[in-house]
Amino acid sequence: MSLLVVKVGGAVAASAARHVTAFASQHYEVVVVHGAGPQITDEMIRRDLPVEFVAGRRVTSEAALEVIRESLATVNAELCTAIGPLALPLPCGVLSAVRIPGLGLVGDPLPAAPKPIADALAAGRIPVVAPLAHGPLNVNGDEAAAALAVGLQRSGSCSSRTSRAF
Repeated sequence: MSLLVVKVGGAVAASAARHVTAFASQHYEVVVVHGAGPQITDEMIRRDLPVEFVAGRRVTSEAALEVIRESLATVNAELCTAIGPLALPLPCGVLSAVRIPGLGLVGDPLPAAPKPIADALAAGRIPVVAPLAHGPLNVNGDEAAAALAVGLQRSGSCSSRTSRAF
């Protein structure tokens, strides 16, 4: 069985669910990592918080982190509802990351095969992962998906799988 790690942008999360379920119906094991960029930016502007990016990463203060958590939780719930009963929400904390100096609460994700994701796949579920690492640290969704694809491929439990990130 092949493993697909799919990154879904916050702007298209719910509409991407049909593609995710199509992959699952074709006997792929699917891990979904989602963002919430537009939702986060809109809410930060609404709360009069500064919106700043450095090299594609959102500078994240304590106040911004609260907005990020809320926005990711909302997108995670919407995406899980759209995917259906196979979806398993993993809204935060399954990723590990190294803090990036100068960006506030932002991390560089480490390749890993977190147990909640491996357990979900073994149970035939579709883990839906928000890119918020232990710390908590805000993690770029594209980088989180890549780190999971590498980590899941390297792990002993996934040695017979082909892993791809889309």
